[in-house]
Amino acid sequence: KETGHSLSQYIRSRKMTEIAQKLKESNEPILYLAERYGFESQQTLTRTFKNYFDVPP
Repeated sequence: KETGHSLSQYIRSRKMTEIAQKLKESNEPILYLAERYGFESQQTLTRTFKNYFDVPP
């Protein structure tokens, strides 16, 4: 079913939602989440998260 979003947009949305959930419900460090979800660094995850949610993680 078409959603009007590209596959990469969908994947990014899922990743960001899962990361936000993990940050809220666990004590997993951002560095660990960055590695787990395939980001180059903690800084890249932080920047992507801030751009996506308009708040830092």
